[in-house]
Amino acid sequence: MTPETQIPMLNEAWEAAKDYWDLSGRSALHYAAMGGSLKTAKALIRKNFALPEIQNKRGSVPLYLSFSSKQLVWYLILVTRDEHPCFPFTGPLSAQLVCKLICYGYYDIMLYLVGKYPELIFAKHEEQHLLGWLSMRYSNFLSGSNHTFWERWIYKLLKCLNRLQWKVIEKLAPLIKQVREEKLKHVYAVELVNHVCTTLLSICDTFKDTTYFFNNAESPNSQLMAASLGIDEIITTCVQYFPDLVFIGMTEDHHQLNLLQEAIANRQANIFYFIKEMPTITQILNFDVNFESETTLHLAAKLAPSSVQLLSVSGAALQMQRELQWFKAGTRSPQFKI
Repeated sequence: MTPETQIPMLNEAWEAAKDYWDLSGRSALHYAAMGGSLKTAKALIRKNFALPEIQNKRGSVPLYLSFSSKQLVWYLILVTRDEHPCFPFTGPLSAQLVCKLICYGYYDIMLYLVGKYPELIFAKHEEQHLLGWLSMRYSNFLSGSNHTFWERWIYKLLKCLNRLQWKVIEKLAPLIKQVREEKLKHVYAVELVNHVCTTLLSICDTFKDTTYFFNNAESPNSQLMAASLGIDEIITTCVQYFPDLVFIGMTEDHHQLNLLQEAIANRQANIFYFIKEMPTITQILNFDVNFESETTLHLAAKLAPSSVQLLSVSGAALQMQRELQWFKAGTRSPQFKI
């Protein structure tokens, strides 16, 4: 049965079904959300405006079950009120909402929510906050994308086209639409990082407060995760707002690698070059040792840990040459190039 045939039936059956919940506490709107039916959800809410705030026995409102349809997520966010008893945007389950929005790549929706509820940037799910989840989604940044020649060419061309040209071209070449959607996701992801930094700048009084956000011992460090995955957009943006973050990971017990060590250990050239542009800081990071008493040179001498990084060049000879270049780059002399 399609949503179009369901809607007329809803008008007849509503009086009998409006007070019905199943054994798990789910309403009809919960099931419409799980099915991704926007039309059904709208019809139900027209009959009862309180449905979006009704929780099931696990405390989930329909919004939390609607992620199969981005349009439905947008609609439910706009009609769901942050009120007692569930408080879906500021309550204890709001961190799950943040996690799902990031994992599904709905960054424009996340931008809207953090603009309205700034405290969401601190909400933690599985010991990780918004920026931490972003750091794990490297494919949603340009630096983590693996484009073909034509995709790179289209990506650069996109900003030159107006809306009318878009409508024509998208019908002729679906690949262009796909690349455009990907670029929009990249733009929103960087805007989201900027928003987190500006919010922290206005809330945190001291560098200690800021460092605690980025370097909470209870969770993996978002900056170091970004460095290990090569997401230079997160590193450069955060360091632009908080320059002292380049020293993050330099703790007394040396239980973490610093940014330069992460870049070398994981063969992330963009992060490496970004830090190398600051010679004094590079020298300080070079002298730092990790928990195994290893310097940057030790890390450069190890084989690349990721098969993806190691196999980014073909052939054993070229792979060995690339590893040798990383070893040279791990020395303190700035003239070596990767």
